[in-house]
Amino acid sequence: MLRKRQRGELNLLWVAVFSGVLALAAITALMSMRNEKNYFAEALNKVTGKMPDAVKEVAGPVVAEPKAGTLRKCVVDGKTVFSDTECKAGKAVVVQRTAGIESPKVAVAPSASATSDPVLDKAIEKQMK
Repeated sequence: MLRKRQRGELNLLWVAVFSGVLALAAITALMSMRNEKNYFAEALNKVTGKMPDAVKEVAGPVVAEPKAGTLRKCVVDGKTVFSDTECKAGKAVVVQRTAGIESPKVAVAPSASATSDPVLDKAIEKQMK
C-alpha cells in the first residue's frame, strides 16, 4: 500500500530545514568567535535599530571632535586600544618619529701596510721568470 504523504510529526523536508538552520547558526557562532565579534548582536541591532548598552558604555560621551592626528590610548573590555576618537578614560599619546632600527656603522679598516720587502719581491719575480 503506497502512501502519498508521510504521516507523523516530522517529514523529511522539515528535518532538512531544521538541520540547515542549525548548521547556519553554528557556522555564525564559530565565525563570531574567530573574529571576536558578536554577529548575533549586530544582526539584532540592525533589525531593531538600537545601539547596545555595552557600546554606549565603552564609547562614552564625545565632547568635541578630536584634532586630526591626535592618538588616544583607551582600555576597552580589558584590552588596550589606540584610536583617534575620544573615550571615557583615554590618555593622549605623543607620537615620536624615529629612524627605526639602524644598522651599526662599520669602522674604517686601516690601510694595509706592506708586509713584505719590495727588494725581496723583485728577487722572487726574477727567479720565477
